[in-house]
Amino acid sequence: MKKRFMLALFAASIFTLGINNTSIAEETSPDDNSESTDNVAPAYSESNWCQKREQFEYGYQGDDFVGFQLKKGTLTGNMERLVAEFYPNSNGFISKVGRHLVAGDYCIVAPNKDSLIQAIIEPYYVGNIPIYFGTFTNEFYALFYKDDPEFVRYRLGVRK
Repeated sequence: MKKRFMLALFAASIFTLGINNTSIAEETSPDDNSESTDNVAPAYSESNWCQKREQFEYGYQGDDFVGFQLKKGTLTGNMERLVAEFYPNSNGFISKVGRHLVAGDYCIVAPNKDSLIQAIIEPYYVGNIPIYFGTFTNEFYALFYKDDPEFVRYRLGVRK
């Protein structure tokens, strides 16, 4: 009895699939220039990117603004993600700062990448020494304290 029931269920599912697959598909001619709505990027603005971004879209760079989603964790980890997102040809990221924590997820928008990076690192200090983000030749990026002796010599152009 069970075999007969299972066989009838199997036959019914095949029959149903057969009907669904024989539906008439819309044909479009090659001359049809209508735009598909599947590949249209959402219209972002500086005021709505944080609310309208996709779940796993952590960075955005447009003509008039950039946006970045900070995640709860370390400042270094977030800056590594930022470099990977905005500098795809990077040869590396060096962090010479301590374990600064980002307390929670936070979306930030700025007019350009430099302003965005400054807004991210600005709250972090050790005593009264701020953190700097530097770009170096050969596509290297670094996070370091203002008077770090290793990076000061590169900033000043003195290579010993």
